[in-house]
Amino acid sequence: LMVVGPNNFMNDLIQLAGAKNAASALQKPWSEISPEQLVAINPDIIIASKSVHDRIARRAGWSNINAVRDHRLIELPGDEAVRPGPRLLNALENLIRQIHPELSSKLK
Repeated sequence: LMVVGPNNFMNDLIQLAGAKNAASALQKPWSEISPEQLVAINPDIIIASKSVHDRIARRAGWSNINAVRDHRLIELPGDEAVRPGPRLLNALENLIRQIHPELSSKLK
């Protein structure tokens, strides 16, 4: 599994959206972790593409991960967030709406 660590624009997006990156303690901006490490990290939210969400939700043994149990699998379209550019603002708004739905009415 590839996860976003510190010191990259995806980590910055997560922080700007008012969340803490559960993988920020890793040493590299992008890291590969084992399924067991993800279970140990136990994130409250998982940000990924829709196809990955379906696999995560069905994976045996992952129903106790906070994000899976609480249905906090956030879809972030890759075309908005895979590379730095003007569409990152769309990705940021998308993250804020999904992480903090109570703030949605304050966004245009």
